[in-house]
Amino acid sequence: AAGLDQIIDQAAAQLSEKRIGPHYSKTSLLKQMLELNIAGYGNDVAADALQHDPVMKQVHGTTDLAPQPTISR
Repeated sequence: AAGLDQIIDQAAAQLSEKRIGPHYSKTSLLKQMLELNIAGYGNDVAADALQHDPVMKQVHGTTDLAPQPTISR
């Protein structure tokens, strides 16, 4: 998984940053979006429901998942 983490970090570094004082890192948001897609959720609408899902939190390795509006930005 270290290889995948490096790829995600590199991809996130290529994204422009227009947010001021972001709560979630670009890497964290990208990982969450990928996890949603891998789980079969093709868009970010499911993010709000899954934000409180214990399995998604465990997969993501955090107790703080981004809500849908944050992922959409």
